[in-house]
Amino acid sequence: MKQAHSTFSAILSIFLLAGCHFGEVNKGPETTGPEPTPWMEVGKDSLSVEAYLATSEPIAMYAALQEIFKDRNIAQMNMVSNSSSDLTALAERIPLYSYILLDERKGTDSGVQVTVENGRVKSIYLNSGKKLSRWPESGSAKETIREGDAAEQLYGKFSEIKGRKSYAKKFERISLATKDMTKPFDPEMGRLPQWYFGYSTGDRTMEQVGVYLVNGKGSHVVVTKYKQW
Repeated sequence: MKQAHSTFSAILSIFLLAGCHFGEVNKGPETTGPEPTPWMEVGKDSLSVEAYLATSEPIAMYAALQEIFKDRNIAQMNMVSNSSSDLTALAERIPLYSYILLDERKGTDSGVQVTVENGRVKSIYLNSGKKLSRWPESGSAKETIREGDAAEQLYGKFSEIKGRKSYAKKFERISLATKDMTKPFDPEMGRLPQWYFGYSTGDRTMEQVGVYLVNGKGSHVVVTKYKQW
């Protein structure tokens, strides 16, 4: 699983550098050391969504992708423009996601990144790169998100935190950025413009797959191939 997560991180970095991102986010702290070996695009294919997934209906597309993900040992898929300012509308949706971003309308260093793994909060970071064991850093267990919290607890805790005046602005933009593919389909996914994911295809090679949707239906798929220099 660690290798799959590393591949996901590399693909995510490529995608952000390409200019398609959720906002100004920094997933985890910056590290020093040797520069990572760059990835070079070596090919790109575009095909109809029916040719890739045999359907253009979002819920059926999701089911087909779940099978692909099982075969390739991939756990998550990224969502483009999956943001809301209405916390109450996300009550049933939050537990379906493994990467959640909270911030003001304009990105800030104090925006919050919550990563969920195996149904529990794995890590909490600020956009500045600061790692936290809980957020906010003061308050009771009911009023703070903590490492180890169950995903089903997040909505209730978010509601408590939003009620604290000094933190309410952090809920102006709530991004459900990464979908846990072991969880059920989220109907709102069908209204998004794009889903994407990546995986290793061999030694120093990988592919990124972008699934594009138009008017609530699958449109086409772009497969971009990369090789490490």
